[in-house]
Amino acid sequence: MNIVLDASTLIALLKDEAGADIVEAFLEDPQHTCFIHAVNVCEVFYKYAHHTDAETVETAIADLSRSGIDINRDLDDKFSREVGQLKMKLQSPSLADCFCVALAIRLGATLLTADRPDFEPDAREGLCAVQFIR
Repeated sequence: MNIVLDASTLIALLKDEAGADIVEAFLEDPQHTCFIHAVNVCEVFYKYAHHTDAETVETAIADLSRSGIDINRDLDDKFSREVGQLKMKLQSPSLADCFCVALAIRLGATLLTADRPDFEPDAREGLCAVQFIR
């Protein structure tokens, strides 16, 4: 099964927050392929940097890349329009969050997130499966 991670899941993993065990289980299960969009990696970088130094952030991002997460860099015209259309349609998510929703739709994947306030209202739209880690 394909899983798309948003920034909140990786930050939970890096900071060993509630739900980190769920993220780790997906990463370790060979039946799942985990993806994250490069825009969301950027989001992890700047949000995690608020809690530590730049060297630690660089090491953490490199470790995540080696953990088997497929960093998706789709940004073709069609994908960009899909992200923009999602931002216009959905109530809560940020533009960065719309990248992970669009990627989940494109891959037929389940979106894994810790951000209930951002994704719960839109999960009812049924655009993609959403699973919360906490």
